[in-house]
Amino acid sequence: MAEHRDEMLPGDAPGDPRGATVLVVDDEEFVREAFRLYFQTLGFRTLTAAGGEGALQTFEAEAGRIDVVILDLVMPGMHGLDVLRRLKQVDDSVEVVIATGCGSVHSAFDALRLGAFDYVTKPVIDLDEDLLGAVQAALASRRAKLAQPAGGGGALEKGGPPEAGRIRFYEDLEALAARLLEPLEPEEALSLLGEILEHHLRAEAAALLAPDARGEAAVATWGDPDGASARGLESVRIPLRLAAADGAKEGRPAEGALVVHTKDGGVSRGRLALLGLLAERILIGLESRSLAAPELKG
Repeated sequence: MAEHRDEMLPGDAPGDPRGATVLVVDDEEFVREAFRLYFQTLGFRTLTAAGGEGALQTFEAEAGRIDVVILDLVMPGMHGLDVLRRLKQVDDSVEVVIATGCGSVHSAFDALRLGAFDYVTKPVIDLDEDLLGAVQAALASRRAKLAQPAGGGGALEKGGPPEAGRIRFYEDLEALAARLLEPLEPEEALSLLGEILEHHLRAEAAALLAPDARGEAAVATWGDPDGASARGLESVRIPLRLAAADGAKEGRPAEGALVVHTKDGGVSRGRLALLGLLAERILIGLESRSLAAPELKG
């Protein structure tokens, strides 16, 4: 059942927390309380539940007043995907942000098929950067749905441009994941990665970095990452954990990175994290040599 309730006045802006209700569902008390306090401080009305059964009881008792659910996947009792399915059956307009440390690219695909809005990986180090943006975007989407005339065919209904863009991203990501299970030339894998960077993340430049004896070196680049600062681009670094321990044995860090440079920095951290999982597979499979990746059109 809900552990905390605050009444707020309705908000006017799409992502305005006033009047918005967020339900946090996580079996870890520390995570629940951290998220509750964070969103409560920002002005959201915040509810919590320790598992799927409690979440559904609270959701049904609130009768349409919950706007966004932050949902863990792996919990005792009901799995998060089952909770997601039930939530959307009760109220299809609710937006659900998956926040889990036990997920995978494939669980993200499953969540999207069931109607999840976004996917954030835990631990969430920076709540402002990694979680708030996803919740604000989800809230804006929920309010847009509620603002549509009953039975209307507005641009934001399911399959409209914003949701269609998210679906296309995950479909392309899933296609890349499938290709990586097959024998694939490094240049082709990098080309596919570059297409996702350009078309879905609006990247102006990017670099795939691998550990070496001096720290790290670029295995592949797109655009001109060295000139990103001079062009005023915002940069996001996605750490890549490499399964191979050879680097660690030689005193090198067994970690790489995908560094993405964009004009506005407004890229979903969930999308970046999922793309990073596939970049890890590519990096592990590459030889330690510099590859010329196709230019981003920018």
